[in-house]
Amino acid sequence: MDRTNLDHLIAYLKDLPPEAPDFSMDDYMTPCGTAACIAGHAALLSGKEFPRIVEPGGMLFYERVGEIRSIAREFLGIDNDIASWLFEPANFSEYSLEEAIETLERFAETGEIKRDQRSMRFNP
Repeated sequence: MDRTNLDHLIAYLKDLPPEAPDFSMDDYMTPCGTAACIAGHAALLSGKEFPRIVEPGGMLFYERVGEIRSIAREFLGIDNDIASWLFEPANFSEYSLEEAIETLERFAETGEIKRDQRSMRFNP
């Protein structure tokens, strides 16, 4: 885990700048063309060029989501298993910004990620 970048993401999400997309784990149509989720905001912070999502659906859409996810994984220094737990909560449409921040903070401090009634501990 890249603790510096993770802390940067947490601080950024706690005080989203006005020009940033609103946070939503369920919305892929933001002005910048990325998801407004944890992975999308991490990709934005990475400073890397990433593909713009034009419209949902189809193979190109899922390839672009995968590329954004890869950039976010690299930025946070995490593997696919951790990314799945962080980026894919079971309750996408109900997952709030506050829950995302709490999840990221818990992961940063303990390596634990809770999802539904389950939790998984990773080496921080």
